[in-house]
Amino acid sequence: MSANKSDSKPVLKITGEPFKYNRILVIEESDVDFFTEETLIKSITNSQKVERNICTSSVLENIKKTEKLTEIPDLILLGLNGENKSAIKFLEEFNRLSDFIRNKCKIVVMSKILEKDEKYRILLNPSVIGYLNKPLDAFQLKNFIINS
Repeated sequence: MSANKSDSKPVLKITGEPFKYNRILVIEESDVDFFTEETLIKSITNSQKVERNICTSSVLENIKKTEKLTEIPDLILLGLNGENKSAIKFLEEFNRLSDFIRNKCKIVVMSKILEKDEKYRILLNPSVIGYLNKPLDAFQLKNFIINS
């Protein structure tokens, strides 16, 4: 008799194939940016496992100590704010990890403002598969997910 309104889904929800990044780690200092990023990721994807860390060196240590490949994040969203030296160092150290880890874990850099030369330098890194402007936009994130 009447349509069931509880069945409504977000307009941007991706349907069809399962999302290939089940375990997502966001490296983000800003609480506000992380809240926005986590909300968008969960609303667009099937992934309910969105972890956060604010320290790139602890992320590297955790990855190095991990004994099971299934515990390695499938995707790292690396938020850049202001000083980017720690992010550059993170990418350099990440490239020294084993092929198994680097092949499983992909990195997307997110930034508000990035100099053109710095952006190219980051995108030339073999572990970086994309760049997203901050603050994240639902359509930008959906486009990345569909095309990655």
